Amino acid sequence: MQQETLFDSHAHLCHPKIWDHLDAIVQRADQSGVKGILCAGYDLPSSERSLQAASRRSGVWAAVGFSPHDVSDLSESDWVTLESLLQQPKVVAVGETGLDYHYMRSPAKRQQDALRRHIRLAHKHGKPIILHLRESEDDLFSILDEEGIPEAGGVLHCFTGTPETAELAVEKGLMVSFSGILTFSKSDEIVEALKRVPMERLLIETDCPYLAPVPYRGKNCEPSMLPAVAEKVSEILGVPLVEVAERVCLNARRFLSIT
Repeated sequence: MQQETLFDSHAHLCHPKIWDHLDAIVQRADQSGVKGILCAGYDLPSSERSLQAASRRSGVWAAVGFSPHDVSDLSESDWVTLESLLQQPKVVAVGETGLDYHYMRSPAKRQQDALRRHIRLAHKHGKPIILHLRESEDDLFSILDEEGIPEAGGVLHCFTGTPETAELAVEKGLMVSFSGILTFSKSDEIVEALKRVPMERLLIETDCPYLAPVPYRGKNCEPSMLPAVAEKVSEILGVPLVEVAERVCLNARRFLSIT
């Protein structure tokens, strides 16, 4: 099968499981046709590593932020450092941030306050925002309405919600990104959600090192596995793989304002 060019719109190359093998992992991604990767931070050390990974590689860009799991003990100094990272040339997005009421590793109020600060930083610096959403739809959309979606846009990454949530995200102007979960056996609701997202709003990702797609289950996920996600999208939508690849690459580069 012809190899298509792809863009992984959310990968944690900064994760300890990946970091020590980063060069080999990026090389495998390139060989598999993944020519662009957004490396997303989730706390201060990982955000700093994201910038390092992007600064040293032509096909890697960085997003910096504090995930909802990691906002319990943030200091003002942490926010100052994050804002300084946002001003670096290869940092192209704010996040990941958002709300996660499933694990509740941080109190809801802390999550909400941190999300608001991320949104305000995205407004201030003219960058899109990367949103983590789990069992918190009402609060997340309410905060987005109150703060305003950044002019540069936003994305619900690693979508795990209902078809109705996907429709609402599209209605509000957000991108929606799908991961290897699409390939899992019990993913009917997410498959239906994909069908309700217009192609111009679609992104795909690995969310590595998590959620390795079939046929790689049981392994650490990495960007070289992204073709399995693209192939599943092609199968579900009945759209040729080459068209899926072209569209998600174009969408990612436009969304992140990169060439």
